[in-house]
Amino acid sequence: FSANVTQWSPGDYDGANNTEDDYAIITKNANGFDFRSDDYGSTVATASELAAEGNDVFQWGNIETQTDADVFEFTTGSGTVTFDINPLQENPNLDIQATLYDSGGAVIATSNPAGQLDASFNLSLDGGTYYLGVEGVGLPGSYSAYGSIGFYSIEGTIISAAGVDIGEAGHVTINHEWATVQLERSYENPVVIMGPASRNGGDVLTVRVDNVTSTSFDVQLDEWDYRDGRHVPETVSYMVFEAGEYLLMDGTKVRAGTGESGGRWKTYDLSESIFDSTPLVFSQVMTTNGEEAVTTRIRDASASSFRLRVQEQQANNPQRHVTETVGYLAITPGTGMDGDFVYEASTTGQVVTNKSHQLDFSQSFSDVPVFLAAMQSYAGGDAATVRLREALTADQATIFIEEERSHDSEMRHNAEDVGYLAISVGNILGDDQDGDKPPEFIYGPGYNPGFAGLPGYYSTDTPELWAALAEMESWGDEIVGELGCSADLLAFNHGHSHGHDHGHDHGHDHGHDHDHDHESDVASHLHASDHDDPCCTCADCMNSIGNELGLQNLISDNGFNMESNETVNTPILGTANRIQDLAGSVQLENNLNPHVFDIGFESEEPTAMDHELGDVDVF
Repeated sequence: FSANVTQWSPGDYDGANNTEDDYAIITKNANGFDFRSDDYGSTVATASELAAEGNDVFQWGNIETQTDADVFEFTTGSGTVTFDINPLQENPNLDIQATLYDSGGAVIATSNPAGQLDASFNLSLDGGTYYLGVEGVGLPGSYSAYGSIGFYSIEGTIISAAGVDIGEAGHVTINHEWATVQLERSYENPVVIMGPASRNGGDVLTVRVDNVTSTSFDVQLDEWDYRDGRHVPETVSYMVFEAGEYLLMDGTKVRAGTGESGGRWKTYDLSESIFDSTPLVFSQVMTTNGEEAVTTRIRDASASSFRLRVQEQQANNPQRHVTETVGYLAITPGTGMDGDFVYEASTTGQVVTNKSHQLDFSQSFSDVPVFLAAMQSYAGGDAATVRLREALTADQATIFIEEERSHDSEMRHNAEDVGYLAISVGNILGDDQDGDKPPEFIYGPGYNPGFAGLPGYYSTDTPELWAALAEMESWGDEIVGELGCSADLLAFNHGHSHGHDHGHDHGHDHGHDHDHDHESDVASHLHASDHDDPCCTCADCMNSIGNELGLQNLISDNGFNMESNETVNTPILGTANRIQDLAGSVQLENNLNPHVFDIGFESEEPTAMDHELGDVDVF
């Protein structure tokens, strides 16, 4: 039981005393089932698409027979790609060899680490199309590829290509009167973020947005209230995103959204987002519920939240601005270039004051980029904005902190950390991350890897059910004193049958020394009362998980009732269904009555059935 791998075997290892062909016996016509159908293409020419969300790869599959190989096609940008290909966590059947091919089918690299069952790659590739192959292999001198079949998962990262249109970026020249910006596409929930204004006129100002629609928004220069309100034309950058989460080509993570804020600090929750490090945050008031000129300030940003307030001029105390709709853009630092699409997101550190600060872009822009800049710190509390000191160029931006002077004449400001984002004019390209991959080892609709020891292995088209199943511990962890509805029957099978070789140390003729009385007790228990767990019913167990996830009423007393009209009775989710899955790579569909069945074990003296099926226990 401590062996690294467990496999069916034809006795092709040293010391074997039983050379029967297990697969031929198990899958013969009289038994009514065969190997699983092949799930993916087996050559470069018939390769299946590798499942990827942006930079993240997640795929699963089965090696159904000893001659099977699964081949996947993927496209990556230039950079480092990683793949981890793993069998089941404990005592799997499959010993994996993985191969990476170029677009012409030539082998780039092979992974089959000595003494390990998994495979992995971590290497730099040029942008292009590649192929990843997975197959089962043997270990010379110990075992062959005969029994090296079964489930595997692939997790890793690639370099996402530029992707699809997720937003747009441009410049607009405006003054103190409202102007309408027509968008290039239609949005369901647009988030508008404005950049710092140029400095053709010296009066202090903010940029105000209103009347945001699916295809346009209005914008004006808004001088602080103590000024006369008239201003010469200035050039301002803008970006518009559909509210959601995205990945740019280098893995830079983006979240665009809206909220309601007023004059008090409010915490914006990012805990359910894709961030694993602190993003830069840019924000914009998108309504004019209050007539006063306002800006937004950010503080205490982290991977899980940030704080934001709407700020009026300093003379307006106390700060009691009415609630406004605020758009925000959170983005992790990063850079990328793919043809004409170029971007750079970074931070200055806490060095920017009311004096000029020059930013030299590390990326090469072919033209003047769209430019956002916002204070990430709150070192100085006076009302202020980031503004351009000189005209923006393709190579650099010169910025400073501009305080208003409604309360006093001084404009000195403490050093602030300023985040900035420069991006090419036009469409913003990336990958939509709102449709995230399922949790680890939660299989998609219609897929069943045939293993009862993992949560969430039932096929369903109902994502809420997947979420509930994902929260359950291994079935074996729910055993309370005796076997029942939640018994880990795979472990039970291994513990009472030695016809299935363990680590290739035992022959098939070591499977006849069980405690027969205990077997009879277990068989009797499993045969009784629809096999409910002694502490609770299957429905109770699942309802408990569902309630924790806010999925109340997902499960009724009679079973799982979904809006899709799919109904699964509680007993079918119990013992019988798990026994059906014990065979792993072979199909047992519709061969067991889900409510009543018998369970048998080998006796000391072989019976006719024992002789016919070899030494395989029959459930």
